[in-house]
Amino acid sequence: MASTQQFALEYLQNGRRSLETHLQNPSMVTELLRDLNIVPEKVVRKVRSYKKRSSQTKVLLNEVTKRGEVASYELLKILYENRHKTLPRTQSKLGPDLHQWISCFSFAEDPDLQSGPVSDLGPCERYRKQLKMKATEVVQAKLDRSMNFLRDKWKAFTYIPLVLDTEKSDLSKIKCKGYKKAREKKLKTYIPRDKGKLSLDHLLKTNEKNILLVGKPGIGKTTVVEQLLRLWTENEHSEEGYMFYFDEPAMRSISHSSEPSTLRSLLFDRYVRPERGTEDEVLQDLEKNSENVTVVFDGVIEEMSNTVLKDIMNKEILGDAKVLTTCRPEAEDCEFLTDWPSYRVEVKGFNDKSIHAYFKWRLGTTEPKECSILNNLAVFSLCHVPMYAFIVTACISFNPSEADLHPCTITEMYVRIFRHCMKIHGDQNVEHLDKYIQDHKGNIRFLALRSYQAMLNKSVNLSGLDCKDNIQQAFLTFSTHGATKDLSTSTTEFLSSSFLHNTMQEFWAALFLLMTPGNISDVLRKCRTEDGKYLKYVVCFLCGLMSSRLAELMNCVVHAEEIRNISYSYMEKIIDTFIHPSRDEDYDALVSSENLLFTCQCLFEHQSPEACASFLQKVNFEFKLSGEELDPQQCCAVSYVINQSECQVVCLYLDDCAISDRGLKLFLSSLGNIAHLSLDPIRQCQMWKVALHPDTQADFDRLLRLCDGELHLSAVEGQNDQGVFQRTGEFLKQRGAESVELCLHLDRDTPHIDESLTKAILDSLPNINIIRFVDSGDRSNSFEAWARSFQLDLLLHGALKQKETGHKCMDLLHRILPVTNSDSTENKTTFALLLYQHVKSYENSQGVTVLPELLPVFHSVPPVWQISLADSRISALLDVLKVTGVKRPMEVGLSDDDTELGKLLVFLPFISQLRFNDYILIQYSDTQSKTIKRLLNLFRLAKQHEDQTGEQTLKLLSDVCSYPNFPFDCGNMEQEQTKFLLNLYSSAVEFQFEPNEQIISTIQTILLSAPAVWVTNMCGEEGSVLLTVLKLTQQKRPVYLKDWSVNWTDENIKRFIQYLPHISQLWVSPQDEIEGLANHLSSSAVQRSCIRHLCVYSALDDNETGQPSLQALLTALHSAYSSELSAQQFLRDLCAKLCCKEQVIFSLCEILCSSGDLNTQLAVSILQAVNFNITLNGWLTTESCRALGSLLGTENLVPDGQPLNMTLTPESVSIEGAQLLFKQVKEIHTLRTNNVSILKLARLIKSKSFFNRLVIEELALVFYCSSLTKRVQGRLVSSLVSLLRVWRVKILNLTDWPLEGNFLTALLCLEAPLTIRLNQETLQKLALMVFQAQDKELTQCFLEKVNNDLSDSTLEWKVLLYLLATTTNPISVDLKKIRAEPGDLLPLFSNARFQRVNGPFTRTVLRAVYQQRAGHLVNPFLTSTCQWINLSNLSLDVEDCDALRFALHYSDGVKLNLMWTSIPVEKMENLLQTFTLHRITELRVDRRLLLDLLHMVDKIRTMTGVAAAILAVLQHKLDLSCSSSMDLTLEEDQLHLCSTDCNILCSAIEDSHTDTELNITDCVVEDAGLEELCRVLPRVCLSLGKSTLLRLLHLVAGRRDRLAIPLLNALGRKVDLSQTPLDLRDCSSLALVLDSSKDLSELDLNHCGLRDEHLDLLFPHLHKAEVLSLHDNPITKEGFAKLNMYRMGLLQTVNLLSHRSDNEESSDSQECLARVKMEPFEALTTVGYPRDVGYVTYFHSTEEFAPSVSNMSYRYTCPSAGHFRCRATGLVFGMLGEGSVEYYPEHWDERILTNSGYEPAGPLYCITSPETLMYRLDLPHCETDVYAAENLRVLHVSREQREFLYPQMVTHHHVSVTIHGLSRFALVRKNKFSNHPVKGQVLFFLEPKVTANQNRLWVFLIPRNVPFLQVVESNKKYAYVKTSSNCMFRPKAKYTLMSDLQHDFQLQPKSEPACLIRAVSEFGDLRTQSDDCGKDQTEDASPLVSPAHSQSFLCVRKQSLQ
Repeated sequence: MASTQQFALEYLQNGRRSLETHLQNPSMVTELLRDLNIVPEKVVRKVRSYKKRSSQTKVLLNEVTKRGEVASYELLKILYENRHKTLPRTQSKLGPDLHQWISCFSFAEDPDLQSGPVSDLGPCERYRKQLKMKATEVVQAKLDRSMNFLRDKWKAFTYIPLVLDTEKSDLSKIKCKGYKKAREKKLKTYIPRDKGKLSLDHLLKTNEKNILLVGKPGIGKTTVVEQLLRLWTENEHSEEGYMFYFDEPAMRSISHSSEPSTLRSLLFDRYVRPERGTEDEVLQDLEKNSENVTVVFDGVIEEMSNTVLKDIMNKEILGDAKVLTTCRPEAEDCEFLTDWPSYRVEVKGFNDKSIHAYFKWRLGTTEPKECSILNNLAVFSLCHVPMYAFIVTACISFNPSEADLHPCTITEMYVRIFRHCMKIHGDQNVEHLDKYIQDHKGNIRFLALRSYQAMLNKSVNLSGLDCKDNIQQAFLTFSTHGATKDLSTSTTEFLSSSFLHNTMQEFWAALFLLMTPGNISDVLRKCRTEDGKYLKYVVCFLCGLMSSRLAELMNCVVHAEEIRNISYSYMEKIIDTFIHPSRDEDYDALVSSENLLFTCQCLFEHQSPEACASFLQKVNFEFKLSGEELDPQQCCAVSYVINQSECQVVCLYLDDCAISDRGLKLFLSSLGNIAHLSLDPIRQCQMWKVALHPDTQADFDRLLRLCDGELHLSAVEGQNDQGVFQRTGEFLKQRGAESVELCLHLDRDTPHIDESLTKAILDSLPNINIIRFVDSGDRSNSFEAWARSFQLDLLLHGALKQKETGHKCMDLLHRILPVTNSDSTENKTTFALLLYQHVKSYENSQGVTVLPELLPVFHSVPPVWQISLADSRISALLDVLKVTGVKRPMEVGLSDDDTELGKLLVFLPFISQLRFNDYILIQYSDTQSKTIKRLLNLFRLAKQHEDQTGEQTLKLLSDVCSYPNFPFDCGNMEQEQTKFLLNLYSSAVEFQFEPNEQIISTIQTILLSAPAVWVTNMCGEEGSVLLTVLKLTQQKRPVYLKDWSVNWTDENIKRFIQYLPHISQLWVSPQDEIEGLANHLSSSAVQRSCIRHLCVYSALDDNETGQPSLQALLTALHSAYSSELSAQQFLRDLCAKLCCKEQVIFSLCEILCSSGDLNTQLAVSILQAVNFNITLNGWLTTESCRALGSLLGTENLVPDGQPLNMTLTPESVSIEGAQLLFKQVKEIHTLRTNNVSILKLARLIKSKSFFNRLVIEELALVFYCSSLTKRVQGRLVSSLVSLLRVWRVKILNLTDWPLEGNFLTALLCLEAPLTIRLNQETLQKLALMVFQAQDKELTQCFLEKVNNDLSDSTLEWKVLLYLLATTTNPISVDLKKIRAEPGDLLPLFSNARFQRVNGPFTRTVLRAVYQQRAGHLVNPFLTSTCQWINLSNLSLDVEDCDALRFALHYSDGVKLNLMWTSIPVEKMENLLQTFTLHRITELRVDRRLLLDLLHMVDKIRTMTGVAAAILAVLQHKLDLSCSSSMDLTLEEDQLHLCSTDCNILCSAIEDSHTDTELNITDCVVEDAGLEELCRVLPRVCLSLGKSTLLRLLHLVAGRRDRLAIPLLNALGRKVDLSQTPLDLRDCSSLALVLDSSKDLSELDLNHCGLRDEHLDLLFPHLHKAEVLSLHDNPITKEGFAKLNMYRMGLLQTVNLLSHRSDNEESSDSQECLARVKMEPFEALTTVGYPRDVGYVTYFHSTEEFAPSVSNMSYRYTCPSAGHFRCRATGLVFGMLGEGSVEYYPEHWDERILTNSGYEPAGPLYCITSPETLMYRLDLPHCETDVYAAENLRVLHVSREQREFLYPQMVTHHHVSVTIHGLSRFALVRKNKFSNHPVKGQVLFFLEPKVTANQNRLWVFLIPRNVPFLQVVESNKKYAYVKTSSNCMFRPKAKYTLMSDLQHDFQLQPKSEPACLIRAVSEFGDLRTQSDDCGKDQTEDASPLVSPAHSQSFLCVRKQSLQ
């Protein structure tokens, strides 16, 4: 028996209704009462006289209640003692549980009752008993109302657990990293999993005082609260507690009301009143022991005006009470709840288990057939919401036979509930139900109307209803809120009604819209607004009601034909409303995910394929749902819409979505209509898990194609579900020749490979392309170890299988593993050693030998051993080398320890090469001598070991070091290799060791093989050492001289001659522009060429070399321009008008710098032409950098005060070019640069060859890469720090750099004064890091570096407070980006500078200052807000106004913002006091407040000077236009100005001593008001609307002598009547006003509909206007003529454009127009260019043309001078005039380049032009690096003579030269650059039907600058296959053809023997190489693509590309 206590009489009255219906044996009860002398015998006879049991019970209860409390108590006691006979159990019958009801009453004899009888309890104890009884009644009443829908299957209450979670749904996403790119991910599912974190007991027992229960409609918030009430009533230990419950209808009525106004009235009047006379004692106990009080507010709304509720929630009343509130998610974001600190708990509804339990409970059976509907995913997806689950079970219980035909939409369920309720309450049969509903359509419409009106009012309480109406009783619940019943009196305050749930109200509102479709458009309009978006739920029901499926069921309410018409008229509008909710939004704008999902739900309810097809077209068949949280219901809706697509064109984006398995299962059913599916790795893993589940039927092939061939699995999932791995193996086996990328997800600390997964992988190896590992959680350091351990286990299992079965699986297995495919040599070495140790451990433990099976792995992994000598695994490596028996290179680091060096000697017999590579590079720049010393120590130890053991250790060491690239692993480091080897030799000579000769001899042996080319400076010390080495080795070697120059002295020439006998080939740098020596020559040829060039170049004038001198250029420039313009002006015009400004600058700089005497004036002119802003991007050549650097280094180049700005963002630049660019520059104002430049400049500084201390005002870093690795970021920061230590930079701009905060600590520690600008994200991270460090010095450095500006960051409040408390200088803070607590900021105002201060913040501060009377805080606050007090958008109360006056009293020079602010009338007068206004320097008010202030001024005329003071603070501007009241939150109406308003305005203007600006645009002014304004026309500058202006003109025209001139002066001498139709009266008034004026600055009469008769009135006055506009007026030809006559007196301009349809007059009108229009313009100057100046004309825009082709010969006629690019060949011709060009490619003659040192770099073209007007030729190249492109030359062949032309310009795609004659031209490159990668193209040609079942494919790999049409033309008989062919080739590299052909096709040979394509850079034959034959294939070899099971081979035909 529960411990609840209440008066027996009241308890009996509360339960009387149930007793009258269900009490059994009332006669027996009466007899028992008689035996106790409670009732007399006549009462017994009276009871027996009635036959019906209910009548007997009524008589009994009447008699007992008349006898009072004692009789009632005894009756209850009898009922309890005989409850098994009198009170029925209700498991199988309809009705409440009276056993529970009687158990809740405590009797005096109850042994558990400690306080004695009821009468002996204290008032507080008795009140608690009343509360428990009230809670029991509330719970029982709600259960009764819900069970009314299930009268035939009434069930006792059973609480089905709901999932409660403290994590917010939209933030609880698990982060992950994918295998392709590390990044954070989100993961969660919507149908919640019960994690057991929260229980209902926890909510009762927790110490949290504020609990916010959040959940969407119907999710179970009220159910949770009811269960809490039930638990509280049943708790035996809750005697000391109070619990008050206010449901949603009560909250709705109280929240918007001022009553109740006290705690007493709320708790006692609106809930339960204590016994009479005990109220004060109970209230005192409640307030004193508030920690025992629990208050439940079920349904907090967005707005709450009741002060008592606010005080309870804010702890101002019942400060220690526990307050539990519930709300919807949209109400959670309201201002009140946002600021309410609470313990947030989210109700997430039923999980899968709860749904099944709920159905079994409600259906009353556990039979599978009854619950089979849960197999329908469409229904199951709805039932995670308890409200929907209730509806589904209700529908089934109405007609159990329809369980298999259950409805699948929410609307259909509600329709069935609607019909069922009508049937039950109308007592109708099913066949008569429709007629009954039709007869009561009026009542239905009335209830629907009230529901709709309540929805518009945001209320759940329906008003104006009749509780006696059966229709209303069927659906509504009637309750008495605030009803209080006493023992002696019974009063009821008011009656309210509401639906069982809000969703039922929304359904009825939708029914009203269906019955009155005229309101649909209004609802859709409201849905577009923020305030009316809640109505969209009504629209969703409306879509369901318009469904054709429900037309038959709703035909009795609205005819089916009418429903179809409504659907046809409004469905498209509904779709458009939510796809594009904003009216101004672009139709093609992106649809938000929220609206997309909601529209799909509407379409799902509507069930119309046609509507879905229209919707799909509107969204372009795209569903972009990335990052969304999708519940199963939404998945069901989206899946339904996708399934309505008629073709596979839908694109579905689900990246980072939170979806349950059932939701994904729905999407799997739609794969057939999806063309593109975007999933992140986590979602792919989840999707594959669902698809591969044994109970799921899915199209695996389709899913695999949509996932790009990737199959994602969880590698540790098989313990609970082995069927997934089993189906995976079966699927992989069926793939055939199509391979799969298997992605395994790891998410445990110690993953062990699952046996089922192992079997699936090993059985399907031929069909797996690669295995990758994905970290399912946050990537940690141990993830790589997990993946490596997994691979070791997999290889071991594969070896065991191969040993047991004999199947060769190891070759396939190690090929697909990630580590074996890694590019890192170190990783491969580590893996191989771990594999060896793992296998040996297994062999030792199991006694099984499996190492032989793993030998193929050790033979291929790694290709190079890389390990440190100090590594503990060095011994394991030696064992591996011994076991494998294969010699491979080994890369190690040298050490100073002889013991470690001695270990290396043991490895010499087992390795092929000894490399140091990265180990040397790391140490090379700093400690090269130490590295060489260690190497010599190694030789010394080898010699000692040889002497001790007799082994040939030195010989072994010499052998492993004797290879061309020693000590590196690549061949493109000749310069570094030369330096190292020469220093090694020099150090060996000085090495102190005996006998040293043997070591030197060994080193000499090494020098015979390395390097391949000696690269050195001949004139330096290295040159002498190299000469010694060359003489010592006695072998001719290739040499590259970097310091070749024609200015060599005789001594240099002599030394060079000494080199010649020892050089086999010679390369020299193209110093001094010597094209002829950039070759490899024989020794004798070099001697002759050297002498010839030295003699020739010293005698030639620079004009004869093709490089015009400065004087020649200036002469040409003067001849091109007129005598009035200088060459400097020409340069400025040239740079300003041409697009390639940086190229112009480079060329002009080269011209200026080619002369020894630099013309400074011309240099300044160049920079002025580009406004001293230089942009350098693309490829920056060394010569260009040299020229520009020389120019910028000129003294007095930049005038004082003129900033020089440079943008340096090159794609490629050499280190030398970077040095030359900044070598002489002293100061730059702004330098914007990228990572390429930073790294180059930092390398220069570190090399100590660059000491220019450049001064830079701002250094900005620009990075176009969205993400940078931490290693790259660290390297860039290090380089940047190096620059900043040398350069003096004031501002460092990093806003465009995605940088991690921890990398900035190095910048913060720089001592130099520096300001750093960061983007918001980086600044926020850095501030948080500084806060966590809590270091004052670091904090000061941080604030100094960011210049105390934190306005761009969104900081946490605690971080900001710390910084404000620590700083010594004010910090700029943006209050819009932080949630400020003004109370904490009061003492810190002096340390802050606030931006965007809002009204609520200012009001809170002013109130706090006023309450504390802290006048000293006012000025610091105003200083922090720049003297602004912003109180906009507020409703000020009396206290606010007093606080404002207090602040103004303690301040001066205040700027006050009162825009859209309301001020109490009684306080407005105080604010208008003179001493207050004098403290204000600027005032902002909207037009309505401005009028109110002026009206108040008029009332207080006793205070003089107020109006003038107001105008002064308004800056003498009275702005009453709509622009002054543009409040986006309101719809502003037009402002009507009456005569009183205008009189007040005029009075204020007259009181002022200064002219006033009056703006009444958009105002409606009465005629009397215009009369008032006329009196102040001389005192105002007037702005008004055009209609008002026209009315004012009519008014002034009658008094023009007095008012015309003041009016025009007020208008600023401008009259604008455009777009205003004028009649003759209007023109007459205008003419009268103009007649009184002498001049007018502008008269605008555009679009006024003026005709000739109107102009006749205006002609005499039009000449007074300086500018006259008459656009778009229907003026005839005669009107033009008249206007032309009057135009002689016009001052400036007439703008006239007549749009007429009369063709006869159009030409004449235009002629007149030409004579009339006289707009001022600047004279245009034409510039001519001389024929011999190519530098200028080169930069004009290039025109592309398609030539005419005949027999591979091209022809084109250039129409004029300019540049023309051939689309077929890429050639660009620079022409000086009109002329034709003919050209064709020729075969290369191998003899042309004999002994030249060059090789072809492009086709050889023969070019002719009869007119000889070609002066420039651009040839396309295919180089990828600027360094290689700079070394290209243009070969000119004429009459068997060759000439190598030096390019005048090199871009990233062309090489340009100036030519003086035409013949054959081609690009050539030096042989040493033949190994550089080039841009290429791949061409395919198909030869079909070679045999009956075979086709032949021809493949060509050619450079990009070879015209592919040439290849196509030479292979006409084959079909050219168009494809994307652009790529990059590395010469001599090998490429393999692969194919994705499926099913019946096969590509052979596939792997062994492999046919490889070798890419070549020569422009000769393209051949292939096959490993099986070892020789080139001939033309008979055929590429074949054939059906499976037939023999075929793939080769490439030998084809010449000439």
